[in-house]
Amino acid sequence: MKYKEWEDNYLKINSELKDILFNASAVIKEMTEEAERGNIYAMNRLSEMYREGTVLAQNDDMYLLYLKKMIDSELDGMYADAVQAENYFSLNYPLGNIELLFPELFQDGEMIAYAAMHYCDFLFAEADLTQRKEYIEILKKANAVFKISGSGIDSKIDNYSKSIGKETGIPASESVSSETGFDCGEYDMQLKDIFGNNVYQMLQPENRVDLATAMLCMERLNTVEQGMISGIDYSAVILPLMKALENELQCKIYKKYLEYLLSTYSADTYIKENGIVPETKKMILKKIGKSWCFLKSDSLCTLGGVAFALGRYDKGKYVPDKTAVHFCADKLINWSDYIKLYGNVSNKNNAAREWIVNLTEDIEQIRRLRNQAAHGGTILDEPKARWSLDYLLVIRKFLVNTISVINCPD
Repeated sequence: MKYKEWEDNYLKINSELKDILFNASAVIKEMTEEAERGNIYAMNRLSEMYREGTVLAQNDDMYLLYLKKMIDSELDGMYADAVQAENYFSLNYPLGNIELLFPELFQDGEMIAYAAMHYCDFLFAEADLTQRKEYIEILKKANAVFKISGSGIDSKIDNYSKSIGKETGIPASESVSSETGFDCGEYDMQLKDIFGNNVYQMLQPENRVDLATAMLCMERLNTVEQGMISGIDYSAVILPLMKALENELQCKIYKKYLEYLLSTYSADTYIKENGIVPETKKMILKKIGKSWCFLKSDSLCTLGGVAFALGRYDKGKYVPDKTAVHFCADKLINWSDYIKLYGNVSNKNNAAREWIVNLTEDIEQIRRLRNQAAHGGTILDEPKARWSLDYLLVIRKFLVNTISVINCPD
């Protein structure tokens, strides 16, 4: 059964809120059976539903399971086709019709490549060195498939490769002065160097404390480990980092987007502008809420909620809402600072759309690590804490770069 048939059936059975639970159970059962028979369209839809928590309860393990099934089923074959297609067209027939010669690659390649990318993004942060190398190899195959449709992920692979074996710029424990001790003020100065004074001043005051605390904890725990006490849990480094990130996203993006939506759109114009076909009315009700708007000024937008707030997943690909694109292009992004960081922009809406996609991908990178640090059952070691510092502040500079291009500091 092809994707369109699944999509039509899926939308039809969820057309009325009162029937969701009854009808969905039968279709989910059928989808699950089809997935077990190797139907990649069923696998893809199930992965989306487990990721979004719309019809099925949100479940990261099941989300990853179906992504892995898609990868194991199709990626190697599509990678071989992509290499063959690239060689064929570059050497023999550059104007050939790829859709006719490689129909499965053309129709389904991007979906499989996105599955591979999301799978590796989700797991990379908590992986050991061997696993990270394996994920990079998967991403390279996905990249070859992506390039058939005209876009690649070279920069993502480059960033991941740089993270292997990289040391952070956070001072090692042996550099701690016995005279000065552990003074947060010292780390505050380091944060000013990392962010630059202007961007540093844009940070919420409580988030500066959290970031300084994370750096202090990293140094202190390294000192303990060097004292021959092994097996330390480094969650104390990761949690304040994630608190700062969540709060910055809440203050700088989430609340501003709420204000923009409520002042610009009604429920009907919001749905019309974004071209939303209600995959379930439950999802729409969740998104628009009692005051129509799905955003609530008194609630925290967690890391897992950012992607849902700004867009939705469609066939494995993240699609920002048009309202979010307009908000970022017209209100949120400081384009002069953006151009300094990323280069010239020919179309602000396209650049804003890409910025949102990259934002959600970066958040997906660290979301699971945050959950493991916050809940019992997992010990997070020094490499994972160091990776978090690298990703947010030092090498990837996700938090630094995100704040630096945003308008209207609080």
